[in-house]
Amino acid sequence: MPSLTFELSGVYNHSRVEKLAPQIQLIAMASPGRLGRIPNVASHAARGSISYVTSLGSDEDFRINGWASYIGPSRLGIGPVLGESQGDYVDTGIAMRYGDARRGLSLTLTNLLDTRGNRFSLGTPFVEGNEGYLTPLRPRTLRIAIDVAY
Repeated sequence: MPSLTFELSGVYNHSRVEKLAPQIQLIAMASPGRLGRIPNVASHAARGSISYVTSLGSDEDFRINGWASYIGPSRLGIGPVLGESQGDYVDTGIAMRYGDARRGLSLTLTNLLDTRGNRFSLGTPFVEGNEGYLTPLRPRTLRIAIDVAY
């Protein structure tokens, strides 16, 4: 069926930091034996989507697209100071659009499962008590939009 599209992708990353520059060693406060994985890179991730398009008249069409993405766990930095854990969440959404090339009406619903997670964990290594910094996922959101091209 040419109007139906499936996509599936994934990544697996097995990495580790073996040596740090002396300046970074001080900031990271990590012992050489505990450097860990490359910072800010998830160990694994997967994404799947399905799209459907159908013609509804001479120029109009209807499109629907649903997706789910899993972002595996990671850490912002190296050592105990630079970042809490982040990632390890599922992000989902569905989008629909009716219209033609010049104008359309769309409805988008994101974070269908109202998942809570930490997209990016950044505090400052120079201030004590900076735990708890995070960038949360956007809560479940409904968007209705009209688009016009000139």
